[in-house]
Amino acid sequence: MKFLHIIHARTIRLFGVGASGLVASDLFHKLLRIGYNVTFCQDTHVSLTYASTLTEEDIAILFSNSGETKEIIEILEIAQKNKATTLAITKFGKSHLAMNSDLVLYTSSPEIYKRSGAMSSRIAQLILNDILFTAIANRDYENVEELLEVSYESCSSHRLTD
Repeated sequence: MKFLHIIHARTIRLFGVGASGLVASDLFHKLLRIGYNVTFCQDTHVSLTYASTLTEEDIAILFSNSGETKEIIEILEIAQKNKATTLAITKFGKSHLAMNSDLVLYTSSPEIYKRSGAMSSRIAQLILNDILFTAIANRDYENVEELLEVSYESCSSHRLTD
């Protein structure tokens, strides 16, 4: 029930670079639509700023398939210094990120070619995002359903019509 840490956090701060940043952005948009206090920015300097203002009431969710991404490890260390709960989303194994985070959700994906590796790891992380989002949304589905409808309506006025 690792998602309970997310539900009860004052803020949810998401961190990822490269392909993992795309996955963090996906979860950011999902949680934002259902009213969570969530932040994400692809810019490393902004991410470091977000990490430096974490507190023990917050959760840092760190995405890194390798679990060894330099920027993510630096953010992990800052989050720990600030006593925030840390949740790693990474491939199965004994990476620095997995071994040093409070909580870990593992993914597994084949890496046959360098180019397809980024695709398979991203898809595995996106599936995990969908599972997390579904678990969180199901905790209070009546309110979530209303928030999803409101956010859909507010964005639908900006769509082109046929």
